[in-house]
Amino acid sequence: MSETLKPCPFCGKEPVCVGFDATGEVVCCEDPACPGGTLGGHVNVWNSRPREERLVKLLREAKGTIEQLRAVQNGCPLPSYEQAFGLANAFETWLRAAKEVKDE
Repeated sequence: MSETLKPCPFCGKEPVCVGFDATGEVVCCEDPACPGGTLGGHVNVWNSRPREERLVKLLREAKGTIEQLRAVQNGCPLPSYEQAFGLANAFETWLRAAKEVKDE
């Protein structure tokens, strides 16, 4: 196996090679009771985590907004109404995007 495989996207256990087909190596979860045990795929598909990667990006983008909201919650005043509105708007946008990724 030339490419390092990520853990199972369903349970986190190690993947195993279950064979080869005309397009390459087929892998699945080592646990046959896990959905990844029966829904294996090729290495490039197995390692692809587009939803997870988008959620991580959204979390990073939201981190600053969340920290600012926590500061306000802890009694730090906002300089202006516009800033408060901007924080609320940014948080709402982030929640909407996260829901869209979840619902895919």
